[in-house]
Amino acid sequence: MRQDRKHFRAFTLMELILVMVIIAIMVAMVAPAIVKFSAGRAVDDFGRRIIAASQFARAQSISEARIYHLNFDQRTSQFWVTADTGGGTFAPVNNEFDEHYSAPKGVRMEVTVGAQPNVSLVLPMNMQQQAIPQPSQLIDGTQGGTPGELMQNLPIAGQTYVEFQPTGRHDPATIVVSDASGHRVQVACDTPTDPFREVTR
Repeated sequence: MRQDRKHFRAFTLMELILVMVIIAIMVAMVAPAIVKFSAGRAVDDFGRRIIAASQFARAQSISEARIYHLNFDQRTSQFWVTADTGGGTFAPVNNEFDEHYSAPKGVRMEVTVGAQPNVSLVLPMNMQQQAIPQPSQLIDGTQGGTPGELMQNLPIAGQTYVEFQPTGRHDPATIVVSDASGHRVQVACDTPTDPFREVTR
C-alpha cells in the first residue's frame, strides 16, 4: 500500500513537472506576440491622442473665434495645444490639452505640415538681380530693424505646428507614428477643410 502511494506521488510529481514544462513552452511562444501587440497599442493610442487634440483645437478655434496651434516637437516626440492670446502670442490652454503629451518609450513621430512643392524659377538671360534697400520703419510706425535687413521668425529646430483658423480651415499635415518593430499609424489631412483621421496602419 505504501509502495503504491510512493508510485502515485512520483507519478503526480512527474505530471506536474510535465505540465509546467508545457506551460513554459507555450509562454515562450506567445510572449513575443504579446509584447508586439502591446507595443502596437502604444502607437495606436498615441495616434488617437493626436486626432483628439486636432479635433479639440479645430472646435475651440471656431467657437472662440481665435487661432489655435497644435504644436509638435519631433526631437522629443511631444505635442501640445496653444491658443492666440492676442498680438500673435500663443499660450497653453487651460485644460487637459495644455500639457505636453510625450510618446511612449520606443515610439516616434514624423510631422510634415503643408505641401512641399518643388518650384523652379527660370530667369531670362538679360535679367539681373537688384538689391532694394528696405526702410526700417513699418507701416504702423513701429521700428522694424536695421534698414535692408531681412527679418524672419524662424521656428525652433525640430518644432512645427498646425494652425487652426476660426473659419474652420487649417494647415494640411501628415503625422507618422511608428515604433522599432515597424508598426505605424499615419494621421493625415490632405485639404484645409477635412478633419484629421487615421489613413493607414
